[in-house]
Amino acid sequence: MSLLVIFGAGASYDSINPRAFPDKQPTRRIAQIAHFRPPLARELFEDRGNFNLAVASYPQAQGRIMELRLKTVSAADFNVERELEQIKQSAGGYPPVLVELAAIQFYLRRIIGECGGNWQAESHGLTNYRWLLSRIDRWRYPDKKVILVTFNYDYMLEMSLQGVTEPMVFNKIREYIARDDLKVIRPHGSVTWGQYFQERATPEASEQYIIEHAADLHLTDEFVVTSAQAVGDRLVSPALAIPVEGKSDFACPPDHITALVDGMQDVTHVLIVGWRASESRFLDQLKEGGLADKRILVVANDQKEAEKTKQNLLTTGSIKYPDFVTCSSRPGFSAFLEDDDLENFLRS
Repeated sequence: MSLLVIFGAGASYDSINPRAFPDKQPTRRIAQIAHFRPPLARELFEDRGNFNLAVASYPQAQGRIMELRLKTVSAADFNVERELEQIKQSAGGYPPVLVELAAIQFYLRRIIGECGGNWQAESHGLTNYRWLLSRIDRWRYPDKKVILVTFNYDYMLEMSLQGVTEPMVFNKIREYIARDDLKVIRPHGSVTWGQYFQERATPEASEQYIIEHAADLHLTDEFVVTSAQAVGDRLVSPALAIPVEGKSDFACPPDHITALVDGMQDVTHVLIVGWRASESRFLDQLKEGGLADKRILVVANDQKEAEKTKQNLLTTGSIKYPDFVTCSSRPGFSAFLEDDDLENFLRS
């Protein structure tokens, strides 16, 4: 018996339960730290003081970010990921787009790193990630296996894993998949990861150097745990996949995806938290691993959103048996954990 957990943006967004801090007036507390709340996709370019400071550091992206911000404000149904995909696809006819996208990568690394770190600090470690992992830790003891997949760039999951029975360390990329009983897969990368370029570092290596030369640099499939622009004589890019709709690129080592597919053979239960199941390339890997006949529990902002995730799984042919998929009626990650739905699911 084995468990796969998939975290999307909704998990980090709802990773602090304000009811855990009743003496600090929950609603006011969340409002006071809202600028550090991990953003959903459509919030990535919104008007926050800390986001604006980051924008000021990357002039090559300012024009695009202005467009994205105004379109988000103007239309409630504006799809940021679809727009970014169109921008990315335009690079063939307009190479400077590669410079803009490189600047956006650095911008995303800065804002997500700041949000995740400060949000975690404000919780004093009392996050929903930590609570969930504690309960999974009890369930899996002594010999069940768990695979954790996160599409979030922040480091909150890794920080929460420091409190499990056998804490994990993440000083090297291989440590994410080194254990047989517990693995962490990051298909879209992390704020703490870098990806090596083929080109060697020069004394001028910096964020601005990489951005300005983005059209002439070539990535390898080698990754490293670092947020530096150079490691030794190797030039390093942020390992973050630009969030796009459809077949987004992976920003992780190929053997991590292989470990996921191989590990899927033992999976019996799948818990989805705040993930819309819209990444078709990743769904292809899950189908290869045998997702079709697993029991699945979907947790989203509300049951309607959970049903959309289920529909995406059905539409893409990722599952065979709709009855094997349960959509939680709990409104979000916090509400889900306040009951025993997790334990009931794992006993099913």
